[in-house]
Amino acid sequence: MIYESPAVRYQGGLDDLLHHLLPSSPASQNDVDQRIAKLTRFIDSHAGRVGWNLEEACRELKLEISGAYAAQLFKRYTGLGIREYAKKKRLSAASELLTTTDLSVKAIAAEFGYRSPPDFSRRFKEQFHLSPSEFRKRSLHEVRIAGYAVSRRERHRDATRRSGRQVA
Repeated sequence: MIYESPAVRYQGGLDDLLHHLLPSSPASQNDVDQRIAKLTRFIDSHAGRVGWNLEEACRELKLEISGAYAAQLFKRYTGLGIREYAKKKRLSAASELLTTTDLSVKAIAAEFGYRSPPDFSRRFKEQFHLSPSEFRKRSLHEVRIAGYAVSRRERHRDATRRSGRQVA
């Protein structure tokens, strides 16, 4: 009988293998997550507005990492670059203003740091597949329809109560 050494087979990539062989310490993993969470909250609190520098934000938040490293970690954990994330936040906040205020598209573009309304419209259309004006019209139309449906339901409920029937 001939002795054969056992074969070790591992399915997965090199990163998976290294992660299983050399797991990172839980404390350092939580530190990274906390830093990214802090940075995300910072961007969210500024509604994605421009006017802040990543290096300064890292110092202000006491992340104790460079802006370049913060950008790298952010991308790794969120799948989006910081600028892309901030742009999406900024456009989401702008969409909120479009639906809740009568501010002009030009005023909203200026509010969120866009140099020109056409640039704002182009970026907005990339994210929402509608121009800001079309977005506002469609959302107002949906609100009117929802308002009509509610008032119609309320009228039905009132009529049912007056007739003495029970309403669920």
